[in-house]
Amino acid sequence: MSNKLNTAYLVFIYLFALTSCFSISAMSIATGIFLLLFIIALSLNYKSLLKYIPKDFSWFIGLYAYRALTLIINNSIQHLARIQEIFDKSPYLSLSVAKVEKKHFEKVIYILFITNSAVILYAIGEKYLSFPIIYRSLFKDDRLSGFFAHALQYAGYESIVAVLAFVLGIFYKRTFLYFFPILFGGIILSGSRSYILSVIFVVIVVSFLKSFRIALISTISSLGLILAYAFLNHSFMQRLYYLFHPTESGSITSRFNLWDKSWEVFLQHPIFGVGYQNLPLYLKDIYEKGLTSSIAHAHNIYLNELAEGGIIGFILAIGMLIYFVYKYFKEYKNCDDLLYKVFALGLSMVFVNIMIAGMFEYNLGTAVVWMLLTFLMGIHLAYKNTLYENEKRNI
Repeated sequence: MSNKLNTAYLVFIYLFALTSCFSISAMSIATGIFLLLFIIALSLNYKSLLKYIPKDFSWFIGLYAYRALTLIINNSIQHLARIQEIFDKSPYLSLSVAKVEKKHFEKVIYILFITNSAVILYAIGEKYLSFPIIYRSLFKDDRLSGFFAHALQYAGYESIVAVLAFVLGIFYKRTFLYFFPILFGGIILSGSRSYILSVIFVVIVVSFLKSFRIALISTISSLGLILAYAFLNHSFMQRLYYLFHPTESGSITSRFNLWDKSWEVFLQHPIFGVGYQNLPLYLKDIYEKGLTSSIAHAHNIYLNELAEGGIIGFILAIGMLIYFVYKYFKEYKNCDDLLYKVFALGLSMVFVNIMIAGMFEYNLGTAVVWMLLTFLMGIHLAYKNTLYENEKRNI
């Protein structure tokens, strides 16, 4: 690849990292530009770059091809445009051919941590110190949502950044660990019980990989952070109370009603499901009976995939998540380059985080989560390919 083309890649990689916490539109534009640069790079040097393209991107292709099939089988051809969501996963493919050196990789990490921490600190200032509102309030319904439409989108996005900060801080560079309390605080202020639970789970697992002492300290510190932020944020305590309120959205009773109905839908359509994103049509009756207040999805990735894609769709979607958990953990164990192996552990734990939070949320279709995650997967792979090229050149 020419230096000019790679420079363009690096510019938009930095811009993506810089703007991702401010605008989903900016993320989408950068993602589109990555695809354009990828097509140009392949057209100029197809043979030499082909070996760098990730074969396991076929997981995403297979999943969305199957989702299209479920829509056809369920007479929902008019909704085939729904599979355009694969665009959100394209950075894993399009960034694979870029040349990313260690200095570039670390700069991207610092940009992500600094910008996200700055937004959270300003949000705290806005809420408690009367900082002026810039563009719009960073809180919606007393929950931190940043510059995203909903607090859950923000929490899902922020959980990725927080997990990486913790993993890199424990195993790579202590400086990164200092960002974690701020980033985790942002998740607490979002009021997302699912992502608070999933991040704490990951913190405990990662800490045990280091030592029992670190695990104990991390667990106590995380619980302390929750108590501290909960004291500052009344709405978080209120959301904990709502767990046991039968009529509130997000209550245990409301979720069980959703899960029970979704399981019933799966049993009625066990092979191909009811079609991608068609589940809400089958949840209307419990909504009309007042048994739940939200029917956009099952609030559970496992039941949602069973209901919409049947057993085949479930195997494809959940199998993909398990595959990437295993793949990146294996790379953590087997690679020599410290940054590459620790970041691989971070990506493995991010997928674990998604699977844990996915027990209570549907996060397989959240654009901000997957654009950020596949962006990180893409630059991680680009760094690996760059290491390979540098080693080959030095032989």
